[in-house]
Amino acid sequence: MNRCFVLAAIVAIASVPSNAAAAPAGIAYDQVLKMMANADASTIAPPASFDADFQTASKPVDAPSSGGGIFGRIAASVAQAGNMMAMMRTGMAERHYFAGIKERTNYPATQRASILDCGARTITTLDLKNKTYTVVSLDQPAAPAHPGTRATPAAAATDDGSRVSIAVTNRALGSKPVFGQTTDEFATLVATTVTKADGTSATSNFNLTQYLSQSPQPALDCSALAANGPPQMAMYANAMRTLHDPKFNATVSGPAVPMRRLSLFDVVTFSGQGGSTQQGGSFSFVTERGNVRSLDAADPLFSVPADFTKSASP
Repeated sequence: MNRCFVLAAIVAIASVPSNAAAAPAGIAYDQVLKMMANADASTIAPPASFDADFQTASKPVDAPSSGGGIFGRIAASVAQAGNMMAMMRTGMAERHYFAGIKERTNYPATQRASILDCGARTITTLDLKNKTYTVVSLDQPAAPAHPGTRATPAAAATDDGSRVSIAVTNRALGSKPVFGQTTDEFATLVATTVTKADGTSATSNFNLTQYLSQSPQPALDCSALAANGPPQMAMYANAMRTLHDPKFNATVSGPAVPMRRLSLFDVVTFSGQGGSTQQGGSFSFVTERGNVRSLDAADPLFSVPADFTKSASP
């Protein structure tokens, strides 16, 4: 069974209508993203101070010098990988701004920012340190990896006879204060079992804990403005076909988790067969959000500053 169809079906199962208030003209918040390997997700809880975590994650990261020759480039690559791993442990800071059909994201540690404009169908990248910018069209065709070569067509999906069973279990864990706001805590376990034609099976687990605020979750979808219509319709159609496939089974238990509400703290953990860290390990992604505030749709931060110079390359 096509794995993309399975993922689309999970999205369809998890989508629950929400009664959250409509989004204001604009909304902004700060965010810290961390990654932890083989951590006990049940012990990961919101910190006492969001601002302290954001300040730590915002420290500038300088690009390593490449030195000279091939060994210098190798050393620079190793240093860059080390910087990235350190950033993931201490956290990657971001500032998010949404208004109308525009979204801006600032990355304090690297002193860069990006502006997504669905109306103009462009992504503008800002170098805040050197005051330069580049603009790329969303409709620009992807260049081949090697000039003069043609992209190899993707292999057609084949049905190997596997059966997929997905069990979604939701739990409501009550109200919890997070960063000075009252939130509703929900925990979701998604257990996916794939049984092959020979009878062997493997289970992977997806655990999600969310602390949902009353603020709306902003979402910007440029595909809705594309000339050919949103590709989500094709994904939805694939999901519906998957849900009616006799080799696919899905169950949902527990209370419905409200959607479209901004989570101030969430933990996503992926684990291997049986959910045991000894049988494949686990990875947890922790997201903290704070300083939620309203934003004017005409805010100049969605435009390139007048003293920036356009650059030919990113």
